[in-house]
Amino acid sequence: MVAAVDIANGALQRLGEPPIGSLDDPTERARALDRSLPIVRDRALAMGLWSFARHQVTLPALAGAPPLDYVYRYQLPADFISLIIHHSQAGYERQGAELFSDAAPPLTITYVRRVEAAELWSPLFAELVEVRSAIRVAPAIKGSGYDTRSLLAAEVQTLAQARRAAGRQELPRELSETSWAEVRYR
Repeated sequence: MVAAVDIANGALQRLGEPPIGSLDDPTERARALDRSLPIVRDRALAMGLWSFARHQVTLPALAGAPPLDYVYRYQLPADFISLIIHHSQAGYERQGAELFSDAAPPLTITYVRRVEAAELWSPLFAELVEVRSAIRVAPAIKGSGYDTRSLLAAEVQTLAQARRAAGRQELPRELSETSWAEVRYR
Protein backbone atom coordinates (compact mmCIF):
# COMPACT_ATOMS: atom_id res chain seq x y z
CA MET A 1 0.00 0.00 0.00
CA VAL A 2 1.30 3.41 -0.96
CA ALA A 3 0.88 6.43 1.31
CA ALA A 4 0.97 10.14 0.47
CA VAL A 5 4.46 10.45 2.00
CA ASP A 6 5.67 7.67 -0.33
CA ILE A 7 4.40 9.63 -3.34
CA ALA A 8 6.05 12.79 -1.99
CA ASN A 9 9.33 10.92 -1.51
CA GLY A 10 9.08 9.51 -5.04
CA ALA A 11 8.72 13.08 -6.32
CA LEU A 12 11.76 14.14 -4.28
CA GLN A 13 13.77 11.18 -5.56
CA ARG A 14 12.99 12.24 -9.13
CA LEU A 15 14.45 15.63 -8.23
CA GLY A 16 17.57 14.08 -6.64
CA GLU A 17 16.51 15.22 -3.17
CA PRO A 18 16.62 13.28 0.12
CA PRO A 19 13.35 11.86 1.45
CA ILE A 20 11.15 13.37 4.14
CA GLY A 21 9.73 11.53 7.15
CA SER A 22 6.28 13.05 6.85
CA LEU A 23 4.39 15.77 5.01
CA ASP A 24 4.33 17.63 8.34
CA ASP A 25 8.14 17.90 8.47
CA PRO A 26 9.27 21.52 9.08
CA THR A 27 11.17 21.70 5.79
CA GLU A 28 10.40 23.67 2.65
CA ARG A 29 10.39 20.42 0.65
CA ALA A 30 7.67 18.88 2.86
CA ARG A 31 5.61 22.10 2.91
CA ALA A 32 5.80 22.45 -0.88
CA LEU A 33 4.68 18.87 -1.41
CA ASP A 34 1.96 19.10 1.24
CA ARG A 35 0.51 22.14 -0.58
CA SER A 36 0.89 20.58 -4.03
CA LEU A 37 -0.35 17.01 -3.59
CA PRO A 38 -4.09 17.84 -3.26
CA ILE A 39 -3.98 20.13 -6.32
CA VAL A 40 -2.04 17.61 -8.41
CA ARG A 41 -4.33 14.76 -7.27
CA ASP A 42 -7.53 16.60 -8.22
CA ARG A 43 -6.15 17.68 -11.59
CA ALA A 44 -5.02 14.13 -12.34
CA LEU A 45 -8.42 12.76 -11.30
CA ALA A 46 -10.11 15.21 -13.68
CA MET A 47 -7.93 13.95 -16.55
CA GLY A 48 -9.20 10.39 -16.64
CA LEU A 49 -11.91 7.87 -15.94
CA TRP A 50 -10.06 6.15 -13.12
CA SER A 51 -11.90 3.00 -12.04
CA PHE A 52 -10.96 3.48 -8.37
CA ALA A 53 -12.59 6.93 -8.41
CA ARG A 54 -15.77 6.06 -10.31
CA HIS A 55 -18.93 6.43 -8.26
CA GLN A 56 -22.65 6.37 -8.96
CA VAL A 57 -25.24 8.30 -6.99
CA THR A 58 -28.93 9.15 -7.28
CA LEU A 59 -29.64 12.82 -6.71
CA PRO A 60 -32.92 14.30 -5.46
CA ALA A 61 -34.08 17.55 -7.03
CA LEU A 62 -33.47 20.76 -5.11
CA ALA A 63 -36.30 23.11 -4.25
CA GLY A 64 -36.65 26.19 -6.40
CA ALA A 65 -36.43 26.76 -10.11
CA PRO A 66 -33.04 26.61 -11.81
CA PRO A 67 -31.75 29.90 -13.21
CA LEU A 68 -31.51 28.49 -16.74
CA ASP A 69 -33.94 27.04 -19.26
CA TYR A 70 -34.17 23.76 -17.35
CA VAL A 71 -36.89 22.33 -15.15
CA TYR A 72 -34.86 20.79 -12.30
CA ARG A 73 -31.73 21.52 -10.35
CA TYR A 74 -29.59 19.01 -8.47
CA GLN A 75 -26.82 19.39 -5.90
CA LEU A 76 -23.62 17.63 -6.95
CA PRO A 77 -21.82 15.56 -4.28
CA ALA A 78 -19.12 17.27 -2.20
CA ASP A 79 -16.47 14.87 -3.59
CA PHE A 80 -17.45 15.55 -7.24
CA ILE A 81 -14.56 16.06 -9.67
CA SER A 82 -16.10 15.45 -13.11
CA LEU A 83 -19.19 13.97 -14.69
CA ILE A 84 -18.83 10.68 -16.54
CA ILE A 85 -22.44 10.01 -17.48
CA HIS A 86 -25.83 11.53 -16.89
CA HIS A 87 -28.25 8.56 -16.93
CA SER A 88 -30.97 10.35 -18.88
CA GLN A 89 -31.62 11.40 -22.44
CA ALA A 90 -32.44 14.92 -21.22
CA GLY A 91 -30.06 17.81 -21.69
CA TYR A 92 -28.10 19.22 -18.79
CA GLU A 93 -25.70 21.95 -17.78
CA ARG A 94 -23.38 22.21 -14.83
CA GLN A 95 -22.77 25.44 -12.96
CA GLY A 96 -20.55 25.28 -9.92
CA ALA A 97 -21.81 22.64 -7.52
CA GLU A 98 -25.20 22.28 -9.23
CA LEU A 99 -26.47 20.38 -12.25
CA PHE A 100 -29.47 21.69 -14.17
CA SER A 101 -31.55 19.30 -16.26
CA ASP A 102 -34.96 18.51 -17.72
CA ALA A 103 -34.63 14.96 -16.34
CA ALA A 104 -37.22 14.27 -13.67
CA PRO A 105 -35.96 13.31 -10.22
CA PRO A 106 -34.37 11.28 -8.96
CA LEU A 107 -31.41 11.71 -11.32
CA THR A 108 -28.68 9.07 -11.42
CA ILE A 109 -25.18 10.17 -12.38
CA THR A 110 -21.82 8.44 -12.59
CA TYR A 111 -18.90 10.67 -11.76
CA VAL A 112 -15.22 10.79 -10.86
CA ARG A 113 -14.99 11.48 -7.14
CA ARG A 114 -12.18 12.86 -5.04
CA VAL A 115 -10.26 9.99 -3.45
CA GLU A 116 -7.89 11.42 -0.87
CA ALA A 117 -6.55 8.12 0.51
CA ALA A 118 -3.50 7.28 -1.61
CA GLU A 119 -3.85 3.64 -0.49
CA LEU A 120 -6.92 3.38 -2.75
CA TRP A 121 -5.21 4.76 -5.86
CA SER A 122 -4.11 2.55 -8.72
CA PRO A 123 -0.32 2.19 -9.00
CA LEU A 124 -0.17 4.10 -12.29
CA PHE A 125 -2.31 6.93 -10.92
CA ALA A 126 0.02 7.17 -7.91
CA GLU A 127 3.00 7.33 -10.27
CA LEU A 128 1.31 10.05 -12.32
CA VAL A 129 0.71 12.12 -9.16
CA GLU A 130 4.34 11.53 -8.17
CA VAL A 131 5.70 12.79 -11.51
CA ARG A 132 3.32 15.74 -11.66
CA SER A 133 4.19 16.66 -8.07
CA ALA A 134 7.90 16.66 -8.94
CA ILE A 135 7.19 18.98 -11.88
CA ARG A 136 5.09 21.30 -9.72
CA VAL A 137 7.53 21.63 -6.80
CA ALA A 138 10.76 21.65 -8.83
CA PRO A 139 11.00 25.47 -9.04
CA ALA A 140 10.49 25.86 -5.26
CA ILE A 141 12.97 23.13 -4.37
CA LYS A 142 15.55 23.23 -7.17
CA GLY A 143 15.19 26.83 -8.38
CA SER A 144 13.43 28.37 -11.34
CA GLY A 145 16.12 27.28 -13.79
CA TYR A 146 15.64 23.56 -13.16
CA ASP A 147 15.19 21.60 -16.42
CA THR A 148 11.97 19.59 -16.17
CA ARG A 149 12.06 18.09 -19.69
CA SER A 150 12.82 14.57 -18.46
CA LEU A 151 9.99 14.85 -15.92
CA LEU A 152 7.60 16.05 -18.61
CA ALA A 153 8.55 13.06 -20.79
CA ALA A 154 7.96 10.73 -17.83
CA GLU A 155 4.56 12.38 -17.28
CA VAL A 156 3.49 11.79 -20.89
CA GLN A 157 4.62 8.16 -20.75
CA THR A 158 2.95 7.48 -17.38
CA LEU A 159 -0.31 9.12 -18.45
CA ALA A 160 -0.41 7.03 -21.62
CA GLN A 161 0.23 3.83 -19.65
CA ALA A 162 -2.40 4.75 -17.06
CA ARG A 163 -5.03 5.49 -19.71
CA ARG A 164 -4.33 2.19 -21.48
CA ALA A 165 -4.64 0.32 -18.20
CA ALA A 166 -7.85 2.16 -17.29
CA GLY A 167 -9.31 1.26 -20.68
CA ARG A 168 -8.80 -2.43 -19.92
CA GLN A 169 -10.66 -2.27 -16.60
CA GLU A 170 -14.05 -3.14 -18.04
CA LEU A 171 -15.61 -4.84 -21.02
CA PRO A 172 -16.87 -2.62 -23.83
CA ARG A 173 -20.55 -1.83 -23.56
CA GLU A 174 -22.94 -2.67 -26.33
CA LEU A 175 -24.27 0.46 -27.99
CA SER A 176 -28.02 0.84 -28.09
CA GLU A 177 -29.77 1.62 -31.34
CA THR A 178 -30.73 5.26 -31.70
CA SER A 179 -32.48 7.25 -34.36
CA TRP A 180 -29.03 8.00 -35.82
CA ALA A 181 -28.35 4.29 -36.29
CA GLU A 182 -31.81 3.64 -37.72
CA VAL A 183 -31.23 6.18 -40.53
CA ARG A 184 -28.87 3.77 -42.29
CA TYR A 185 -31.78 1.42 -43.04
CA ARG A 186 -33.97 4.03 -44.75
